Amino acid sequence: MKNREPGWDAKAIARIAKEEFGGLREMFEAHGWPERGSKMMPAQQKHVKEEYGSIEAFANKFLKGCREHSELSGVGIPHSPQNPKFFVCYDPEVV
Repeated sequence: MKNREPGWDAKAIARIAKEEFGGLREMFEAHGWPERGSKMMPAQQKHVKEEYGSIEAFANKFLKGCREHSELSGVGIPHSPQNPKFFVCYDPEVV
């Protein structure tokens, strides 16, 4: 398992929900997941794992190809040990 900062998985889900679906509610609706309101947050990781196999696979599907972005605020893995503040998106060739 890669060494990642705590909460990387929640950050990845939140980013994908916002950028790809328009928000968490919209992501749940698009997948047909039944929870709404305050029940969505605790259920999101379970649903993502069931649907995609893992949070990493979910991130790979939606975040692949943005390796050059530096504004990811910790959503990703460090580009290099010498530059730990530069993050890349999840990419099967990198992760």
